[in-house]
Amino acid sequence: MTTTRRAQWLLPLVCLALLSCESTLPDSTGECTKSTSKSYPTAGVHGSACTAASQCQYGVCSPNSIQMSGVSGSICTKDCSCGPGSQCSADDDPANGLAFVCAKVAARSECALSCTNKGDAFCASKHSHLPYCVPNGAGKICAAQPAS
Repeated sequence: MTTTRRAQWLLPLVCLALLSCESTLPDSTGECTKSTSKSYPTAGVHGSACTAASQCQYGVCSPNSIQMSGVSGSICTKDCSCGPGSQCSADDDPANGLAFVCAKVAARSECALSCTNKGDAFCASKHSHLPYCVPNGAGKICAAQPAS
């Protein structure tokens, strides 16, 4: 087999392997999780307070969260702009009234607890450090600061 034919044959396999990886991929914040595989399945959901990656289902304890903007502290989340497998709704928990949406600010995106049609009391009851229901895109998310 010639080098050109071998390269043509290997290229699709390499691409397929890269797309199926279940690892953390680099992005501007270093928190891009492409897979729905949870590193710590029994750990905190999106929005849970954390101090270490092992406290979060996806292994992402973010100190620069959109939801915590202007407040110190870190929360569990994952980047929801990483393509297939990164959608937030995969983590919905209807039995506990939890629905997650992709919150976006500028070029950043992350999973957040939706509070559309629910309000501040709902947010405060789920995560005391995210007591406000604030607009984000077409919906609302729980956040640390009230809408300005």
